[in-house]
Amino acid sequence: MKKTLLIVFLLENFFLANSQNTCASALTATAGVTTVGIVNGTLIDACGGGSASAAEWYVYNSNISGIVTITSDLPQNDGMMNSDDTYLNVYSGSCGSLVCISSNDDINLGASNYLSEVSFIAQPGDTFYFEWTDEWNSDGFDFQIIENVVNCPTSISPPFTENFSNPAVVYVCWDSLDEDGDGFNWDVADYDLDQDGNPDGNPCLRSASYDNDSFSALTPDNWVISYPIDLTAYPAGTTIELSWLARGIDPSYPDENYSVYVATNNTTTDFAASSTSFTEIIGQNGGAGVFASKSLDISSFYGQTVYVAFRHYNVTDQFELNIDDVAVSATLSTEDFALNGFKIYPNPAFNELNIASENVEISYVKILDINGRIIKETAINNNECKINVSDLFTGVYFVNIESQKGTLVQKLVKQ
Repeated sequence: MKKTLLIVFLLENFFLANSQNTCASALTATAGVTTVGIVNGTLIDACGGGSASAAEWYVYNSNISGIVTITSDLPQNDGMMNSDDTYLNVYSGSCGSLVCISSNDDINLGASNYLSEVSFIAQPGDTFYFEWTDEWNSDGFDFQIIENVVNCPTSISPPFTENFSNPAVVYVCWDSLDEDGDGFNWDVADYDLDQDGNPDGNPCLRSASYDNDSFSALTPDNWVISYPIDLTAYPAGTTIELSWLARGIDPSYPDENYSVYVATNNTTTDFAASSTSFTEIIGQNGGAGVFASKSLDISSFYGQTVYVAFRHYNVTDQFELNIDDVAVSATLSTEDFALNGFKIYPNPAFNELNIASENVEISYVKILDINGRIIKETAINNNECKINVSDLFTGVYFVNIESQKGTLVQKLVKQ
Protein backbone atom coordinates (compact mmCIF):
# COMPACT_ATOMS: atom_id res chain seq x y z
CA MET A 1 0.00 0.00 0.00
CA LYS A 2 1.34 3.41 -0.87
CA LYS A 3 1.96 5.67 2.07
CA THR A 4 -0.30 8.64 2.55
CA LEU A 5 0.76 12.11 1.52
CA LEU A 6 -0.43 15.10 3.54
CA ILE A 7 -1.49 18.06 1.40
CA VAL A 8 -3.08 21.40 2.37
CA PHE A 9 -5.29 22.97 -0.29
CA LEU A 10 -8.33 25.14 0.37
CA LEU A 11 -11.64 24.96 -1.47
CA GLU A 12 -14.55 27.29 -0.92
CA ASN A 13 -17.65 25.24 -1.68
CA PHE A 14 -19.52 23.76 1.28
CA PHE A 15 -21.73 20.69 1.62
CA LEU A 16 -23.93 20.42 4.70
CA ALA A 17 -25.80 17.25 5.59
CA ASN A 18 -26.90 15.04 8.41
CA SER A 19 -24.75 12.17 9.63
CA GLN A 20 -25.40 8.57 8.62
CA ASN A 21 -25.21 5.78 11.17
CA THR A 22 -24.21 2.71 9.13
CA CYS A 23 -21.81 1.91 6.33
CA ALA A 24 -24.70 0.67 4.17
CA SER A 25 -26.49 4.02 4.51
CA ALA A 26 -23.33 6.13 4.25
CA LEU A 27 -24.01 9.66 3.04
CA THR A 28 -22.29 10.69 -0.19
CA ALA A 29 -19.72 13.42 0.48
CA THR A 30 -18.10 15.57 -2.21
CA ALA A 31 -15.29 18.10 -2.39
CA GLY A 32 -15.85 20.84 0.16
CA VAL A 33 -16.97 20.93 3.79
CA THR A 34 -19.42 18.48 5.38
CA THR A 35 -21.00 18.77 8.84
CA VAL A 36 -21.13 15.70 11.09
CA GLY A 37 -23.77 15.46 13.82
CA ILE A 38 -23.51 13.49 17.05
CA VAL A 39 -21.34 10.40 16.59
CA ASN A 40 -23.69 7.59 17.63
CA GLY A 41 -23.85 5.16 14.69
CA THR A 42 -22.58 1.62 14.16
CA LEU A 43 -18.84 1.05 14.64
CA ILE A 44 -16.89 -1.40 12.46
CA ASP A 45 -13.27 -0.22 12.90
CA ALA A 46 -11.75 -2.51 10.26
CA CYS A 47 -8.44 -0.64 10.73
CA GLY A 48 -8.37 -1.99 14.27
CA GLY A 49 -6.48 0.83 15.89
CA GLY A 50 -8.99 2.36 18.26
CA SER A 51 -11.24 1.66 21.23
CA ALA A 52 -14.35 3.58 20.11
CA SER A 53 -17.95 2.45 20.52
CA ALA A 54 -19.76 4.43 17.79
CA ALA A 55 -19.17 5.90 14.32
CA GLU A 56 -20.65 8.02 11.53
CA TRP A 57 -20.28 6.99 7.87
CA TYR A 58 -19.69 8.77 4.55
CA VAL A 59 -18.89 7.53 1.06
CA TYR A 60 -16.80 9.33 -1.56
CA ASN A 61 -16.99 8.44 -5.27
CA SER A 62 -13.96 9.69 -7.14
CA ASN A 63 -14.16 11.20 -10.61
CA ILE A 64 -10.55 12.46 -10.58
CA SER A 65 -7.07 11.04 -10.98
CA GLY A 66 -5.00 12.45 -8.17
CA ILE A 67 -4.65 12.85 -4.40
CA VAL A 68 -7.68 13.20 -2.15
CA THR A 69 -7.29 14.61 1.35
CA ILE A 70 -9.94 14.35 4.06
CA THR A 71 -9.32 16.55 7.07
CA SER A 72 -11.04 17.82 10.21
CA ASP A 73 -8.23 20.32 10.80
CA LEU A 74 -10.54 23.31 10.38
CA PRO A 75 -10.75 26.45 12.54
CA GLN A 76 -14.41 25.88 13.43
CA ASN A 77 -13.49 22.61 15.17
CA ASP A 78 -12.34 24.54 18.22
CA GLY A 79 -13.84 22.55 21.10
CA MET A 80 -16.63 25.04 21.66
CA MET A 81 -19.51 24.45 19.23
CA ASN A 82 -17.63 21.62 17.48
CA SER A 83 -15.41 18.80 18.69
CA ASP A 84 -11.66 19.46 18.59
CA ASP A 85 -10.73 15.78 18.97
CA THR A 86 -11.57 13.42 16.09
CA TYR A 87 -10.61 9.96 14.82
CA LEU A 88 -10.82 8.81 11.20
CA ASN A 89 -10.68 5.47 9.36
CA VAL A 90 -10.58 5.42 5.53
CA TYR A 91 -11.48 2.30 3.53
CA SER A 92 -11.71 1.02 0.00
CA GLY A 93 -13.81 -1.98 -1.01
CA SER A 94 -17.44 -2.41 0.01
CA CYS A 95 -19.34 -2.37 3.29
CA GLY A 96 -19.23 -6.18 3.37
CA SER A 97 -15.50 -6.24 2.67
CA LEU A 98 -13.79 -3.06 3.85
CA VAL A 99 -10.05 -2.68 3.22
CA CYS A 100 -8.28 -0.25 5.53
CA ILE A 101 -6.29 2.37 3.62
CA SER A 102 -5.27 4.45 6.59
CA SER A 103 -6.42 5.87 9.90
CA ASN A 104 -5.49 8.97 11.83
CA ASP A 105 -6.11 10.12 15.36
CA ASP A 106 -4.08 13.29 15.86
CA ILE A 107 -2.36 15.32 13.13
CA ASN A 108 0.21 16.66 15.56
CA LEU A 109 -0.08 15.42 19.11
CA GLY A 110 2.99 17.35 20.22
CA ALA A 111 1.31 20.60 19.15
CA SER A 112 -1.92 19.65 20.97
CA ASN A 113 -3.77 19.29 17.66
CA TYR A 114 -6.14 16.36 18.14
CA LEU A 115 -7.85 16.69 14.75
CA SER A 116 -7.41 14.14 11.95
CA GLU A 117 -6.20 14.04 8.35
CA VAL A 118 -5.59 11.31 5.75
CA SER A 119 -4.58 11.53 2.08
CA PHE A 120 -4.83 8.77 -0.49
CA ILE A 121 -4.57 8.10 -4.22
CA ALA A 122 -7.81 8.09 -6.20
CA GLN A 123 -8.70 7.21 -9.78
CA PRO A 124 -12.01 7.82 -11.60
CA GLY A 125 -14.58 5.26 -10.47
CA ASP A 126 -12.92 4.48 -7.12
CA THR A 127 -15.13 4.38 -4.03
CA PHE A 128 -13.94 5.14 -0.49
CA TYR A 129 -15.69 4.98 2.89
CA PHE A 130 -14.94 7.35 5.77
CA GLU A 131 -15.64 6.19 9.33
CA TRP A 132 -15.50 8.95 11.93
CA THR A 133 -15.50 7.41 15.41
CA ASP A 134 -16.16 8.61 18.96
CA GLU A 135 -12.71 7.50 20.10
CA TRP A 136 -12.32 10.60 22.28
CA ASN A 137 -15.43 12.69 21.71
CA SER A 138 -18.93 12.09 20.33
CA ASP A 139 -19.68 15.75 19.60
CA GLY A 140 -20.27 16.88 16.03
CA PHE A 141 -17.69 18.64 13.84
CA ASP A 142 -16.91 19.62 10.24
CA PHE A 143 -14.57 17.88 7.80
CA GLN A 144 -13.32 18.88 4.37
CA ILE A 145 -12.58 16.85 1.23
CA ILE A 146 -9.81 18.31 -0.94
CA GLU A 147 -9.16 17.04 -4.48
CA ASN A 148 -5.72 17.53 -5.99
CA VAL A 149 -5.97 16.55 -9.66
CA VAL A 150 -2.79 15.12 -11.20
CA ASN A 151 -2.42 14.79 -14.96
CA CYS A 152 0.03 11.98 -15.65
CA PRO A 153 2.05 12.08 -18.86
CA THR A 154 1.21 9.31 -21.32
CA SER A 155 4.95 9.40 -21.98
CA ILE A 156 7.79 11.88 -21.74
CA SER A 157 10.71 12.45 -24.09
CA PRO A 158 14.30 13.48 -23.24
CA PRO A 159 15.79 15.71 -22.18
CA PHE A 160 13.95 15.82 -18.85
CA THR A 161 14.59 15.64 -15.12
CA GLU A 162 12.17 14.41 -12.46
CA ASN A 163 13.18 16.18 -9.24
CA PHE A 164 10.07 15.14 -7.24
CA SER A 165 9.17 18.76 -6.47
CA ASN A 166 5.53 17.76 -7.02
CA PRO A 167 5.16 14.67 -4.80
CA ALA A 168 1.65 14.02 -6.13
CA VAL A 169 3.13 13.10 -9.53
CA VAL A 170 5.17 10.34 -7.90
CA TYR A 171 2.25 8.96 -5.92
CA VAL A 172 -0.17 8.97 -8.85
CA CYS A 173 2.01 8.54 -11.95
CA TRP A 174 4.76 6.26 -10.63
CA ASP A 175 4.01 2.74 -9.38
CA SER A 176 5.37 1.66 -6.02
CA LEU A 177 5.41 -1.98 -4.89
CA ASP A 178 5.91 -3.25 -1.35
CA GLU A 179 7.08 -6.72 -2.41
CA ASP A 180 8.16 -7.76 1.11
CA GLY A 181 4.69 -6.86 2.44
CA ASP A 182 5.82 -5.07 5.60
CA GLY A 183 3.68 -1.98 4.97
CA PHE A 184 6.70 0.25 4.32
CA ASN A 185 7.23 1.49 0.77
CA TRP A 186 8.77 4.26 -1.30
CA ASP A 187 7.43 7.72 -0.53
CA VAL A 188 8.53 11.34 -0.97
CA ALA A 189 10.38 13.06 1.88
CA ASP A 190 11.53 16.62 2.43
CA TYR A 191 13.93 16.50 5.36
CA ASP A 192 14.81 19.11 7.96
CA LEU A 193 18.53 18.34 7.98
CA ASP A 194 19.51 21.73 9.40
CA GLN A 195 16.96 21.24 12.21
CA ASP A 196 15.49 24.71 11.92
CA GLY A 197 11.94 23.40 12.11
CA ASN A 198 11.27 23.73 8.37
CA PRO A 199 11.71 21.32 5.44
CA ASP A 200 14.90 21.93 3.50
CA GLY A 201 13.03 22.34 0.20
CA ASN A 202 14.54 19.33 -1.57
CA PRO A 203 11.90 16.59 -1.88
CA CYS A 204 13.30 13.22 -2.89
CA LEU A 205 12.33 9.56 -3.02
CA ARG A 206 12.76 7.59 0.21
CA SER A 207 12.78 3.91 1.16
CA ALA A 208 13.70 2.71 4.65
CA SER A 209 15.62 -0.24 6.06
CA TYR A 210 15.00 0.87 9.65
CA ASP A 211 11.87 2.24 11.35
CA ASN A 212 12.57 4.98 13.86
CA ASP A 213 9.03 4.87 15.28
CA SER A 214 9.23 1.24 16.38
CA PHE A 215 13.05 1.13 16.75
CA SER A 216 13.14 -1.96 14.57
CA ALA A 217 15.09 -3.14 11.53
CA LEU A 218 13.33 -3.52 8.18
CA THR A 219 14.27 -5.81 5.30
CA PRO A 220 12.81 -3.99 2.29
CA ASP A 221 12.06 -5.21 -1.16
CA ASN A 222 10.55 -1.99 -2.46
CA TRP A 223 10.14 -1.04 -6.12
CA VAL A 224 9.27 2.33 -7.62
CA ILE A 225 8.60 2.43 -11.37
CA SER A 226 8.54 5.49 -13.64
CA TYR A 227 5.97 6.61 -16.14
CA PRO A 228 6.79 5.73 -19.81
CA ILE A 229 9.87 7.36 -21.35
CA ASP A 230 9.62 7.82 -25.12
CA LEU A 231 12.84 7.12 -27.05
CA THR A 232 11.12 6.38 -30.36
CA ALA A 233 12.50 9.53 -32.04
CA TYR A 234 16.11 8.46 -31.58
CA PRO A 235 17.96 6.39 -34.21
CA ALA A 236 20.86 3.97 -33.82
CA GLY A 237 24.03 5.83 -32.85
CA THR A 238 22.29 8.04 -30.32
CA THR A 239 23.93 8.20 -26.90
CA ILE A 240 21.13 8.00 -24.32
CA GLU A 241 21.99 8.34 -20.65
CA LEU A 242 19.95 7.75 -17.51
CA SER A 243 21.30 9.65 -14.50
CA TRP A 244 20.24 10.10 -10.87
CA LEU A 245 21.46 11.10 -7.42
CA ALA A 246 21.58 8.58 -4.56
CA ARG A 247 22.52 8.64 -0.89
CA GLY A 248 22.23 6.73 2.35
CA ILE A 249 21.02 9.63 4.44
CA ASP A 250 22.60 8.62 7.75
CA PRO A 251 26.41 8.75 7.33
CA SER A 252 26.74 6.25 10.19
CA TYR A 253 24.36 3.76 8.54
CA PRO A 254 24.60 4.46 4.80
CA ASP A 255 25.06 1.00 3.28
CA GLU A 256 21.76 0.78 1.44
CA ASN A 257 21.74 -1.74 -1.42
CA TYR A 258 19.71 -0.87 -4.49
CA SER A 259 19.39 -1.60 -8.19
CA VAL A 260 18.23 0.40 -11.19
CA TYR A 261 16.62 -1.41 -14.13
CA VAL A 262 15.45 -0.30 -17.58
CA ALA A 263 12.97 -2.38 -19.61
CA THR A 264 10.32 -1.98 -22.30
CA ASN A 265 7.57 -3.29 -19.97
CA ASN A 266 6.88 -2.21 -16.40
CA THR A 267 6.66 -5.54 -14.54
CA THR A 268 9.19 -6.73 -11.98
CA THR A 269 9.74 -9.84 -14.12
CA ASP A 270 10.75 -7.71 -17.11
CA PHE A 271 13.03 -5.54 -15.01
CA ALA A 272 14.75 -8.49 -13.33
CA ALA A 273 15.38 -10.04 -16.76
CA SER A 274 16.78 -6.84 -18.27
CA SER A 275 20.44 -6.80 -19.27
CA THR A 276 20.54 -3.05 -18.65
CA SER A 277 20.84 -2.53 -14.91
CA PHE A 278 22.97 -1.00 -12.18
CA THR A 279 23.53 -2.25 -8.60
CA GLU A 280 25.53 -0.80 -5.73
CA ILE A 281 25.80 -0.26 -1.99
CA ILE A 282 25.58 3.51 -1.98
CA GLY A 283 27.44 4.07 1.31
CA GLN A 284 30.50 2.37 -0.17
CA ASN A 285 30.40 4.47 -3.35
CA GLY A 286 30.41 8.10 -2.28
CA GLY A 287 26.88 8.36 -0.92
CA ALA A 288 27.41 8.21 2.85
CA GLY A 289 25.17 11.07 4.00
CA VAL A 290 25.58 13.05 0.76
CA PHE A 291 24.13 12.70 -2.71
CA ALA A 292 26.40 10.99 -5.25
CA SER A 293 25.85 11.30 -9.00
CA LYS A 294 25.24 8.03 -10.88
CA SER A 295 24.54 7.16 -14.52
CA LEU A 296 23.66 4.26 -16.80
CA ASP A 297 24.01 4.02 -20.59
CA ILE A 298 20.61 3.07 -22.04
CA SER A 299 21.49 3.70 -25.71
CA SER A 300 20.46 0.15 -26.65
CA PHE A 301 16.81 1.18 -26.17
CA TYR A 302 16.85 3.71 -29.04
CA GLY A 303 13.57 3.74 -30.99
CA GLN A 304 11.57 2.26 -28.08
CA THR A 305 9.49 3.31 -25.07
CA VAL A 306 10.99 2.28 -21.74
CA TYR A 307 10.38 2.32 -17.98
CA VAL A 308 12.90 2.86 -15.20
CA ALA A 309 12.66 1.02 -11.87
CA PHE A 310 14.52 1.60 -8.61
CA ARG A 311 14.60 -1.38 -6.24
CA HIS A 312 15.71 -1.14 -2.59
CA TYR A 313 16.51 -4.65 -1.30
CA ASN A 314 19.13 -7.08 0.12
CA VAL A 315 19.73 -4.79 3.10
CA THR A 316 18.56 -4.51 6.68
CA ASP A 317 19.13 -2.32 9.74
CA GLN A 318 20.69 0.68 7.98
CA PHE A 319 18.34 3.69 7.73
CA GLU A 320 16.99 5.33 4.56
CA LEU A 321 17.88 5.36 0.87
CA ASN A 322 17.19 8.55 -1.10
CA ILE A 323 16.93 8.97 -4.88
CA ASP A 324 16.67 12.39 -6.55
CA ASP A 325 16.99 14.18 -9.92
CA VAL A 326 16.23 11.22 -12.19
CA ALA A 327 17.07 12.41 -15.71
CA VAL A 328 17.30 11.07 -19.25
CA SER A 329 19.34 12.89 -21.89
CA ALA A 330 20.11 12.01 -25.51
CA THR A 331 22.98 13.15 -27.70
CA LEU A 332 22.79 12.37 -31.39
CA SER A 333 25.91 11.53 -33.33
CA THR A 334 27.51 14.24 -35.46
CA GLU A 335 26.34 12.37 -38.55
CA ASP A 336 22.71 12.38 -37.39
CA PHE A 337 22.83 16.10 -36.73
CA ALA A 338 24.35 16.69 -40.14
CA LEU A 339 21.37 14.87 -41.68
CA ASN A 340 19.12 17.37 -39.91
CA GLY A 341 21.06 20.26 -41.42
CA PHE A 342 22.60 21.79 -38.30
CA LYS A 343 25.03 24.66 -38.82
CA ILE A 344 27.02 26.65 -36.25
CA TYR A 345 28.90 29.62 -37.67
CA PRO A 346 31.21 31.48 -37.68
CA ASN A 347 33.58 29.35 -35.65
CA PRO A 348 35.84 30.94 -34.46
CA ALA A 349 33.34 33.64 -33.54
CA PHE A 350 33.94 37.29 -32.74
CA ASN A 351 30.69 39.11 -31.91
CA GLU A 352 27.80 36.90 -32.99
CA LEU A 353 27.17 33.16 -33.24
CA ASN A 354 24.59 31.79 -35.68
CA ILE A 355 22.86 28.45 -35.09
CA ALA A 356 20.47 26.97 -37.63
CA SER A 357 18.81 23.69 -38.58
CA GLU A 358 17.06 22.81 -41.82
CA ASN A 359 14.83 20.04 -40.44
CA VAL A 360 14.21 20.37 -36.69
CA GLU A 361 13.29 23.12 -34.27
CA ILE A 362 15.92 24.23 -31.78
CA SER A 363 14.44 24.37 -28.29
CA TYR A 364 17.30 25.54 -26.07
CA VAL A 365 20.93 26.69 -26.33
CA LYS A 366 23.54 26.82 -23.59
CA ILE A 367 27.14 28.03 -23.78
CA LEU A 368 29.43 26.47 -21.20
CA ASP A 369 33.04 27.16 -20.26
CA ILE A 370 35.68 24.42 -20.18
CA ASN A 371 34.79 23.70 -16.52
CA GLY A 372 31.16 22.98 -17.43
CA ARG A 373 29.74 26.20 -16.00
CA ILE A 374 26.83 27.72 -17.90
CA ILE A 375 27.83 31.15 -19.23
CA LYS A 376 24.78 31.86 -21.39
CA GLU A 377 21.48 30.07 -21.91
CA THR A 378 18.32 30.88 -23.83
CA ALA A 379 15.09 29.26 -25.03
CA ILE A 380 14.75 29.38 -28.84
CA ASN A 381 11.76 27.42 -30.19
CA ASN A 382 12.74 28.18 -33.75
CA ASN A 383 14.91 26.74 -36.52
CA GLU A 384 17.55 29.41 -36.16
CA CYS A 385 18.93 31.94 -33.73
CA LYS A 386 21.70 34.49 -33.21
CA ILE A 387 23.58 34.71 -29.92
CA ASN A 388 25.72 37.67 -28.87
CA VAL A 389 29.13 36.37 -27.78
CA SER A 390 30.97 39.71 -27.86
CA ASP A 391 31.10 39.77 -24.05
CA LEU A 392 32.83 36.37 -23.80
CA PHE A 393 36.55 36.25 -23.05
CA THR A 394 38.83 34.83 -25.71
CA GLY A 395 39.07 31.06 -25.35
CA VAL A 396 37.34 27.71 -25.86
CA TYR A 397 33.69 27.10 -25.00
CA PHE A 398 31.08 24.39 -25.61
CA VAL A 399 27.70 25.02 -27.24
CA ASN A 400 24.91 22.70 -26.07
CA ILE A 401 21.99 22.68 -28.53
CA GLU A 402 18.76 20.92 -27.53
CA SER A 403 15.99 19.86 -29.90
CA GLN A 404 13.26 17.22 -30.04
CA LYS A 405 15.76 15.00 -31.84
CA GLY A 406 18.30 15.16 -29.02
CA THR A 407 21.25 17.21 -27.87
CA LEU A 408 24.33 18.33 -29.83
CA VAL A 409 27.50 19.55 -28.15
CA GLN A 410 29.97 21.47 -30.33
CA LYS A 411 33.23 23.21 -29.46
CA LEU A 412 33.28 26.99 -29.96
CA VAL A 413 36.40 29.14 -30.24
CA LYS A 414 35.86 32.78 -29.21
CA GLN A 415 38.33 35.30 -30.63
